[in-house]
Amino acid sequence: MDNILNSRPGTFHLRNAFSTFANSTLPSLSEAKDVLNSQGCIRVRKALEVDGRSKMDAKEFVELCSRNGLDELQAMDLSTALHKAAFIFHFQSSPSEVLRSTVFLKPLEVVSKVHEAFDLSGSVAIAHLASLQAEQVALRAKIKAHDDVKHVLDHKAEAAANRRIWAGLSFPASLFAVLARFTYWEFSWDIVEPISFFTTAIGPMTGFYLYFAITKREFSLGSWRERLIEEKKRRLYDKNDFPIAEYNMLCQRNMDLDAAIVKAKSQIAFIA
Repeated sequence: MDNILNSRPGTFHLRNAFSTFANSTLPSLSEAKDVLNSQGCIRVRKALEVDGRSKMDAKEFVELCSRNGLDELQAMDLSTALHKAAFIFHFQSSPSEVLRSTVFLKPLEVVSKVHEAFDLSGSVAIAHLASLQAEQVALRAKIKAHDDVKHVLDHKAEAAANRRIWAGLSFPASLFAVLARFTYWEFSWDIVEPISFFTTAIGPMTGFYLYFAITKREFSLGSWRERLIEEKKRRLYDKNDFPIAEYNMLCQRNMDLDAAIVKAKSQIAFIA
């Protein structure tokens, strides 16, 4: 036999192959069973590859495995292996019944949804920031148009309040002139002294108390001026049909946008 094999060309490789087969050990029963089960797993995997759906029910996955020779326990083991290999996603231990009963056949779509939900790339935050900035630009244009009118009306209100304040100076000046006239021309200081006491002490005290009783505010010249200005502004706004309520809403929205833009920028910086 050796002479025959050695006498023919190319028999060296055949001789080696025969020797390898003769010296090899046949697989055990458990190993052969694993090979046969692997054939079923391969068929299941190929069926999942050609399935055009993005997900399927877990029961349907078990039935698919059963048609290919795998029992339910083996189907769950196969699901776990494919899940770890990111071939499919099947969250068997999830507290959510929906996730436990669903097999996701397109893992990349799931990953994309997770990125979108948590904005891991920052694209959603960037788009949101651009939207806020665009809204603020349009909003500030509206505020600017109202600002031009409001500035004129506010200036008129302040001028009117200042005129009333200067006009109010005429009262103490007139009182001083009357008391001086009475003291030096009409009467004597002995007669004018009690009059001046009541007019310069008791009179202002009564006036201040009356002001507090009406306005519920402590009297001061600064607060009186501000009150005059605000009252004049309201009259001018009504007279000129200025939408002060809308203007205040626009200003408040602009402040809210400022805070939202700062927050969006901090989120983008954190993601980056």
